[in-house]
Amino acid sequence: MLLFNNILAGKFKHLFRKPTPVGNNLSLLESLAKFANYLDNKRDNSQLPVFISYKNITPRMQTDEMRARVAKRKEIRQRPDYVGEGRYGTVYSHGPGLVRKEIVGEGLREVQEELNNQLLLARTGLGARVDSYERDPHGGMQSIIMQDLRDNYKPVYDNRGGRNQIIDKWSLPGTVDKYRQFALEHQKQMGMLALQGMHLKDRHSGNLMQHKMTGRPIQLDPGIASHVTGKDQVKALMQATSQGFKASGQPDVADIILGVGHEYLEQGKVNEAWNFTKEAFANLQKIKKPLPIDKQIVSQSLLLSLNPSLKRLGGGINLPPF
Repeated sequence: MLLFNNILAGKFKHLFRKPTPVGNNLSLLESLAKFANYLDNKRDNSQLPVFISYKNITPRMQTDEMRARVAKRKEIRQRPDYVGEGRYGTVYSHGPGLVRKEIVGEGLREVQEELNNQLLLARTGLGARVDSYERDPHGGMQSIIMQDLRDNYKPVYDNRGGRNQIIDKWSLPGTVDKYRQFALEHQKQMGMLALQGMHLKDRHSGNLMQHKMTGRPIQLDPGIASHVTGKDQVKALMQATSQGFKASGQPDVADIILGVGHEYLEQGKVNEAWNFTKEAFANLQKIKKPLPIDKQIVSQSLLLSLNPSLKRLGGGINLPPF
C-alpha cells in the first residue's frame, strides 16, 4: 500500500498546487480523492491526454450498424413463417411438417459439423429427423431442412420476459419436482450421447423441447458440441451421470462418482474410470422418478454395487450405516 501510495503521489505531483505528502501522512483513498477533485475542478482537460473525461461519454451509445441489426431482427421476427432463432441461425417454416434453419456467416466445415451432430441426434432418437441440406453457392447461406417438432413437443420453460434456464441448475436440491424430473431424463440423454462420443453443450431451456404427453426431452441446436474419446469421453459421461444423480435427489452418490472417477483418471487408469462410470450410468438409467425432497437419502447398497473400490474409500466419505 505504501509503495503504491508513493508511486501515485510521485506520478501526479505536478498536478497539485502544493507538494503532495507521501507515506503515513496521506492514505491511498485521500490521494485518489484529491486527484479526482482536481479533475472535476479543472476547466480544460485537454492538458491530460492520457485520460478521457467521463463527461464526454454518453450512455447507451448506438451506431448505425447496431440500429440496422435491431431493425433487421425485428423485421425477421414479424415474418409469418418465423419459428425461432439462435446464435448461429434462424428457423423458418418449410412446408408441412418441416422447418428450415438458415445459417449465414459460418463456414462450410462448421455447418457440416452441425449437420452431422443433428444426424446423430436423429439416429439416436434424441433430435429432429433431417430431411435435406442446401447451400447457396452465391450468397453464402446454408440451410438444414428438418422435422418440425411443434406438433408433438412444446417449450420446456416459459421464458417470456426472462432468460433461458440452464438445465444443469435444475439438478440442484430444492428445485421443483417437475423440473428435476426433466433434468433427470435430460442427463440420461446426455449420457447416451457421451457413449456415442458426443459431448453436447449449450444446454438451456431454449435448446430443448418436451413431449406434450410424456414430458420426454428432445434436443435442439447441436451447433456447440465436441466429439470426444479417451479421457474426455470419460469426463463427458461422468458429468452427465453425476448431474443425473443430483437430479434424482442423491447428491452424495454424484459426489462419489466424481471422486472415484477422477481418482482413476489421475492415476492414468482410463479404462477403469470408463468401466466404473458406465456402471454408474447403468444404475442411473434404472431411476424413473427423483426422490421427494424430504426423502433424499443415499442407498449404501447402490454405492457399493457401483464398484468395490468404494469400500476402500468408504472411511473418508462417511457412507451411511446399513
